Amino acid sequence: MSYSMRRRTREIGIRMALGTKRLTVLRMILRQCLVVTAIRLAIGLTIAITLGRFTASVLYGTSGTDLPRS
Repeated sequence: MSYSMRRRTREIGIRMALGTKRLTVLRMILRQCLVVTAIRLAIGLTIAITLGRFTASVLYGTSGTDLPRS
C-alpha cells in the first residue's frame, strides 16, 4: 500500500492544489486500501479453508478446524 500511495503522490498533490478537501483525499486513500485488503482477505480465507479441507481428507482423525496443541 505504501508503494501504491507513493506512486500517487503527484496526483494527490494536484488534487489538493485544485482545492480538494483533505477529508476527500483521505477517504479516497482509505477506500482503495480497504478494497485491496478485503480482496486479499477473501482470497486468503478461501485458500485456508480449501487447504484445511484437503488436510482433513489426507490425515486420519483430523478435521479442517482442529487447533494445534502445544
